[in-house]
Amino acid sequence: MKGTLEDMKQMETSADVTTLSFEEAFRSLQNLVERLEKGNLPLDESVALFERGTQLVRHCTALLDKAELKIRTLTQDFTPQDAGANFADEPEPYDATSFDEA
Repeated sequence: MKGTLEDMKQMETSADVTTLSFEEAFRSLQNLVERLEKGNLPLDESVALFERGTQLVRHCTALLDKAELKIRTLTQDFTPQDAGANFADEPEPYDATSFDEA
């Protein structure tokens, strides 16, 4: 979502956090942090931006957790053979029972 600086500021304060993609939420969070770090905002606006920031952090965390769970589910039973890996050139594992005694 691209737009003017005013569009971004409006999105930061008015859009329902749950409708934002991870990238949009993260970008909004970065913009909020920059505005708060400047320190030239009235207290009530700073508190409102901080509240919005905490909502964005929770949303980003939830999206990352969902993505991690999906990746774990997809790779749960994954083996190198599933990827077509060929380990023919790999040495055989050491077998102590086949050791020739001299």
